[in-house]
Amino acid sequence: MQERRTECAYCNPTIQNPSTVTLSSKRREALADVALRYSMPIIEEDAYGMLLAQAPDALATLAPNLTYYVTGLSKSFGVSLRIAYIRAPSARRSQHLAGALRATTVMASPFTVLLAMQ
Repeated sequence: MQERRTECAYCNPTIQNPSTVTLSSKRREALADVALRYSMPIIEEDAYGMLLAQAPDALATLAPNLTYYVTGLSKSFGVSLRIAYIRAPSARRSQHLAGALRATTVMASPFTVLLAMQ
């Protein structure tokens, strides 16, 4: 049997839904270390990070060259603000991601984007 390589790690390390578990700084460092050792991209969803007064460092801080950091406004500000933001590991990865999103998603409401930008 051929061994399969893991393509990426997807995680929700801050107030994970539905368990509400938040990974400790030590656990985040261990996860980042494994990702760095194996050059494995991380997709970090941080939908609830703004709800903590002091959250541990994001994985994007610990492994910035590998992490796609995703956050949005609907969980922390209001459900009507259905806007998300992604920080890719590099400008080149951002361009690839932007092209894929343009090809596969519907444009956000310009009014909602204007509210989010303010």
